[in-house]
Amino acid sequence: MQLRTTAVLPAFIAAFLMLPGAAGAQPALRPMTLAVDASQASRNLFHAVATIPVTPGHCAFAYPEWIPAWETPAGASQNLVSLRVTANGREVTWHRDPVDMYKFTCDAGNTDTVTVSMDVIGSTPADGYNATLMGTANVAVLQWSSVLVYPAGEDVHDQPVSATLRLPKGWDGASALAETGRGGDRIVFSSVMLNRLVDSPFHMGAFHRSIQLSSGESPTYLDIVADSADALNISPAELTGMKHLVREAPALYGPPHYESYHFLLSLSDSLGGGGFEHHQSSDDRSREDYLTDEDSFRAGTDLMSHEYSHSWNGKYRRPIGMVIANYNQPMKDDLIWVYEGMNEYLGKLLAVRARLATPEDERAQFADIAALESYRTGRNWRPLIDTAVAAPYLYTIGGPWTNLRRSAGDFYDEGLLVWFDVDTTIRSLTHGRKALDDFLHLYASGGSREPTVKPYDFDDIVALLNQVVPYDWRGFFEQKIYAVRPQAPLAGFERAGWRLVYRDKPTQLDAITQAKYGYLNLAYSIGLTLDAKGDIGDIVPGSAADNAGIAPRMAIVAVDGRAFSADQMHAALADAKRTRRPINLIVTNGSFYRTYSVPYYGGDRYPALERIPGRPDMLSQIFAPKTFKP
Repeated sequence: MQLRTTAVLPAFIAAFLMLPGAAGAQPALRPMTLAVDASQASRNLFHAVATIPVTPGHCAFAYPEWIPAWETPAGASQNLVSLRVTANGREVTWHRDPVDMYKFTCDAGNTDTVTVSMDVIGSTPADGYNATLMGTANVAVLQWSSVLVYPAGEDVHDQPVSATLRLPKGWDGASALAETGRGGDRIVFSSVMLNRLVDSPFHMGAFHRSIQLSSGESPTYLDIVADSADALNISPAELTGMKHLVREAPALYGPPHYESYHFLLSLSDSLGGGGFEHHQSSDDRSREDYLTDEDSFRAGTDLMSHEYSHSWNGKYRRPIGMVIANYNQPMKDDLIWVYEGMNEYLGKLLAVRARLATPEDERAQFADIAALESYRTGRNWRPLIDTAVAAPYLYTIGGPWTNLRRSAGDFYDEGLLVWFDVDTTIRSLTHGRKALDDFLHLYASGGSREPTVKPYDFDDIVALLNQVVPYDWRGFFEQKIYAVRPQAPLAGFERAGWRLVYRDKPTQLDAITQAKYGYLNLAYSIGLTLDAKGDIGDIVPGSAADNAGIAPRMAIVAVDGRAFSADQMHAALADAKRTRRPINLIVTNGSFYRTYSVPYYGGDRYPALERIPGRPDMLSQIFAPKTFKP
């Protein structure tokens, strides 16, 4: 513990004492059991039976709502079906609480144990951020929180649970949980506390491969499930990068706080993409060709490095408001700009240091983020801290009017810019003798190999940074996080010897990403983003397109008299720049058509970073590996 205000100290101690292994922690509760049948995962249907302890005469149980790693009420109780409760072999009536709809009560008489059976319908990619449980033809991701109930109000750190899992016939899979046995398609897991179970997702599939990345006291593994056997074929360069990654992260942070670590990677075009962090594993999802197509991998090189970094930043060190006793207690996300913002920077840093990404591609990503936040007009009214506080609902919305509203993505992307600013400030103040790496060694110190949580507050972050180098860090963050800032925080680039510029051609990475994901980014020219069909995703307020009256959810069907295509759009931008004639767009709004004349003459504009002559290249020093010579 570092310097803190007296007012914060009691809350910090109270939160710390409820964690596993802390002095004064309550003794374990009576155990519960959970049996999950995922044999119909390919139908996106799961069955579960939980036997839970209750107080005689007062049966109350809860379905998880607030799920760690989601930072929002992501529990999909609407997918809970066929719910039945039995006590002493007889079925009893249950009631849902009319206010807290994740809580259930029943009259179980004098028994101290009830059995709850249920079916759970898996989510689909269309469910977006709430897709916590998913099954496709050949792959499934099991989040235990989606298939369990537990004694209402109890501390999940004190609730023992013994779990079993039945896999679809012929499937295999992995998690970070210790197994006591396998027989046929059934797996028996060692008894753990409920929080550990929920923090250990299981990835399963018809095609599975496990690769050990490192050995020793805290070994690491890459466990892949996929829609096809070919998709398991990781390239030698990618595998080398993963082996570099599990050395570069401890070099950045210090020793790990896990007994072993599993990168759980599911590859399917039907599963959706993204990653979720856990203490001893990561839940990573991408396209089927992620490992076998160079462009697919280049478009998402930091998928696994970002989640791996979270084992230190987010799981071991966690904002005090995000430390909760159970899954029906709301989180406070006001420090998520540290949890996710710093991690966005560090995940990309680890990807390039491990050479999963090239320095050129990483610079392209930094340029994209700098431009995105520079054109985010919502910053004129909304400080970054408000996007953090509002994270629980911002995570579940997006798309239209994001530039005006801001989004959860801002505390990731602008957070990256802020922490890049911190890193370059430390390096500048100390003339290169210290870096953000030194802060991270202090930040992630202590603990043990067994997963534990060490909460922090804003005072801790300021105090640790002042240990690295004295500076007005409180004022630094108050200006960049807590105040309305019309300008994006780009000072780190100039300090590092680079500057943001705009060119008429996208970077190679930007071109690959737009082609792979089927979108057209014209935000920095005419002022809109489109998909491959011409549907408008968002608009930049104050841009030429906005001033002409075009809006999100409209669709462009023709450009200068010809059917819409990406090539035709680029040709029109070039022609308008040459002739100084407005671009004519035929646009649909529902079932209505209208022609818009857009007076924009600047041509294509795409962000990039360029060197500032005569300035030292600090960015290349930041990107340099610590454990090997590239």
